[in-house]
Amino acid sequence: MRFLVAVLLPVVAAAQDLVPDAAQLTHVRARLAALPEDHRAIVVAVVAGHEPVILCRGSCEDGSPVTDETLVPAGRLARLLIADALHVKHGGDLTASSGVKVGSLEPTLMQLVGGMQEVPDYWDWRADSKALTAADILACSATVSRCGFEPECNRAGMAELMLLEPACLDARVPTWPAFLRVTLSPRVGGLDPVDAGSLPEAGTRSPAVLTEIARHAKPAPMRLLLRAQDLANWWSWRTREAIPVPDGARSGYSGKLDRRGGVARWTFEDFWNTPVKTLGAVYPDQRCALLCILIESERRGPNLDDDLMEAFETDLWGQLEPEVLLGVGGRLVGLGNARPLSAWMGHVWKTAEGAAHPCEIEVTEATHNGLSITFEGVRMSSSQALARGGAMRIVVSQRNMRGGVLWMTPTPGSSGLGSMTAVLHWWDSQHRAPYVLELVEKDGN
Repeated sequence: MRFLVAVLLPVVAAAQDLVPDAAQLTHVRARLAALPEDHRAIVVAVVAGHEPVILCRGSCEDGSPVTDETLVPAGRLARLLIADALHVKHGGDLTASSGVKVGSLEPTLMQLVGGMQEVPDYWDWRADSKALTAADILACSATVSRCGFEPECNRAGMAELMLLEPACLDARVPTWPAFLRVTLSPRVGGLDPVDAGSLPEAGTRSPAVLTEIARHAKPAPMRLLLRAQDLANWWSWRTREAIPVPDGARSGYSGKLDRRGGVARWTFEDFWNTPVKTLGAVYPDQRCALLCILIESERRGPNLDDDLMEAFETDLWGQLEPEVLLGVGGRLVGLGNARPLSAWMGHVWKTAEGAAHPCEIEVTEATHNGLSITFEGVRMSSSQALARGGAMRIVVSQRNMRGGVLWMTPTPGSSGLGSMTAVLHWWDSQHRAPYVLELVEKDGN
């Protein structure tokens, strides 16, 4: 082992210097070319000292090829665009109060734009769903705070941006595209975001990608469309100017690439089950950065996030030695108590008649699989139940196509299990939204 380390150290130490042909992006191009034909992707690569490179794959709604003039959905990158605009507007100081109260907290602008664990996940690509309001989100946050839940914090959550609207939008800049245009366009030439909802109605083909679903997205920042060239100009600007990344629960994560000599990397990505998948990777010391927007067809193709970053890093620093590529495998953690629902066995709870979101919950076994929930007519079963933060955290699903995480606890101030309070983070392939459920024990129990 000592000999192996001694051999590899010179390779790693030199790896921080970019290889001479890094800007050719040979490996990134090959990885993108390997995508299935029905996938659409925009990749922007910035290598220090060079103009940004835009690589396109797939077709627009009108059948034309995707180009640097194509409108593409910003997806979760809307959070980073808004963070940069706030950074510019406030001279980098985002410590001022946001003016809203989340549970018992009064967050700053930085806390909201960066993402808060206390704010539930919310994103929705469906055309036929009713939009949640800021009041809905704050009610969920208040319930979480009151009942001591530890809510899920998916990277695609966008609810905080709804709470930021009063601090960003006014009569002069009434929409998010206007806010970004006024704030960022003096620095990012030509930046002209579009709300997908303003495009022609469904059925009209256009030189854009995924506008049919993006025009209905909620919250509003998810409807942002930008030309691929504008995305490249913005990404190059923030890389060149070393614009800091927001600090928060949904704003990416930093680390060192030990395999490449401790190179620093910040990653901002969402390759979960959203229709629009986004990836941003920044290497601050080298002034290099990668950006990817991927729109998959219904037939899922190969994962791109880790492979694309590895390809970009290979272009920047060269191929790793086989020994360095070796990883250490992990072990599954046990589920804990095999009978977590024993105290609830035999109970059935339901929402009141006429509730906005009808729900019934029944516990027939004490095991992790012992709970079933019928939510808005969809029946799901539990696969895991663990006590967390004064509540029971229960994972539910229906044939792995839809489901969510249910946080459930006796209503504070009530006696026994007759009254229960829950927060359900419900998801499928097109949305993730939180719902507060007040439940009472069903007659006859």
